[in-house]
Amino acid sequence: MARPRRLGKFRFIAEIGHGGMAEVFLAVMEGPARFSKLIALKILREQFAEQPEGREMFLNEARLAARLSHPNVVSVQEVGEEDGRLFIAMEYLQGQPMSRLMSRIRKSEEELVPLPVLLRILSEALAGLAHAHECTDYDGTPLQLVHRDVTPHNIFVTYDGTVKMLDFGIAKAVSVSTQTRAGTIKGKVSFLAPEQLLGEASLDLRVDIYALGCCLWEALAKQRPYQGMSDVAVMTRVASVGAPPIREAVPHIHPELERICMKAIAFRPEDRYQDALEFQSDLDQFILSLGQPIGRKEISAHMMRVFAEDRAKARALIEANLSAASLTSTDEFSVASLATASGSWPDSSSSSRSGMDRNVEFSVPTELPAARKTKMWAVVVGVGGLLLVGALVIGLNSGDAATDTPPVTASASAEQPVGTIHLQVSAQPSLARMFLDGKTLATNPMELTVPKDGEKHVIRAEAPGYVGKAEQIRFDRDQVIQFELEKHELPADTSAASTTAPPAKVGPVVGPHPRGPKPTAEPAEPTTATPPPVPTPDPSKGKTKRKLDDDNPFE
Repeated sequence: MARPRRLGKFRFIAEIGHGGMAEVFLAVMEGPARFSKLIALKILREQFAEQPEGREMFLNEARLAARLSHPNVVSVQEVGEEDGRLFIAMEYLQGQPMSRLMSRIRKSEEELVPLPVLLRILSEALAGLAHAHECTDYDGTPLQLVHRDVTPHNIFVTYDGTVKMLDFGIAKAVSVSTQTRAGTIKGKVSFLAPEQLLGEASLDLRVDIYALGCCLWEALAKQRPYQGMSDVAVMTRVASVGAPPIREAVPHIHPELERICMKAIAFRPEDRYQDALEFQSDLDQFILSLGQPIGRKEISAHMMRVFAEDRAKARALIEANLSAASLTSTDEFSVASLATASGSWPDSSSSSRSGMDRNVEFSVPTELPAARKTKMWAVVVGVGGLLLVGALVIGLNSGDAATDTPPVTASASAEQPVGTIHLQVSAQPSLARMFLDGKTLATNPMELTVPKDGEKHVIRAEAPGYVGKAEQIRFDRDQVIQFELEKHELPADTSAASTTAPPAKVGPVVGPHPRGPKPTAEPAEPTTATPPPVPTPDPSKGKTKRKLDDDNPFE
């Protein structure tokens, strides 16, 4: 795909990854005296650049990341806007996300990476989290920062053995003016703490402790805790009883390691580690008890061995693209994808993730009453508990039938196959639901990898109080589909009809009426004929008894 060759002082080299709101490129930052430096350039997508909420979220990430300075947190070099495009320039990391390392481990029949090395990686990640949690504002006021998206995908391990926490895109600080909409859930289902799924208004750092505890669970078990379960089933399980015990997956686990893991993923926040340093201290003590010193050198040795081929491909591609970009004289050129060639940076697109990372990054209104939020576990035990909790947590419309087709989810493949295309679908307002060939899309916006079949398909968007829209597209190329729904317009005389009709209908039913033939029901639509006058009692004559009307149930 042809793209502009430059953005200000940045010259694009290759695409690293893309997500719902931003794209990440490998670029060369150029300066005077032939100064140049490789950086990762994160750019807000054009469709969100004009939306205040999208811009504020992007700038919020930049502001928070700029205040973090720690060896275990990715560093921000610069934040700015060029030609109407917001960008964040970050250090370029050569390595792999822990999610890709765990994927290699699961596929290997032998012990690819010893457990102490994995524990050290998580310990280093906890050091980065502790720094973020303890970060203060410029005047010393604690920011009380919560990452809210701690997953193996956002724990990056470089080839030299350094561990970095990435992606503070949905992080939240108490001092930040932009607030998440009430009842909104953001994150990946398998790593969300029970209080997040229950829609608690005040979340603290202990949701990050829980999420990293889930990373520990996966590292110990060499498998995912909710393998084969749907998102709704996972949410139901976690919101009612919490995560599964690690001993179910690892029967012969060391008792101390079991204690550490289960404390981190305890159902109640007060039963977990109360800060990241306490969690890290217990992990470090266990690693020391094994008698094996583990540090950056040992981590690097395993990373270089496991990803030797990937590292060589990445290096060759970068060198080739650097040469091609320097020889390009046109304003546009074709940007190669570094993510699919080498995976040297975690691709943030949903289509590039698999299993537990697939189609679980979402932001949906829950609109739960307070009583239901705090006692959702009681709802789950019924026969219809699964569907009800799914509707409450995901925010399905109450009028939807239980037989709705399952949501369409993003592709589970780690790399986009040759015979597929990439779709980016979004709709405004943000509460709109979208459908592909009648099947509900799981999120709005949504990214999909679908077969390149060349056939026509229908994408539809609808929202309460808005006029639905549909578009027919052919699956023959990558596409971006955006819907702008318009509000329903009420007829001009609706308000007048609603105020005059009820008195005309109610009067003959509940008020007194004379003897004789019973009045007939008034037609639904007003007529031009004048109804006969209804006599009213004279107050001056006082009340007189009259015979009950056996035919009138209201007397």
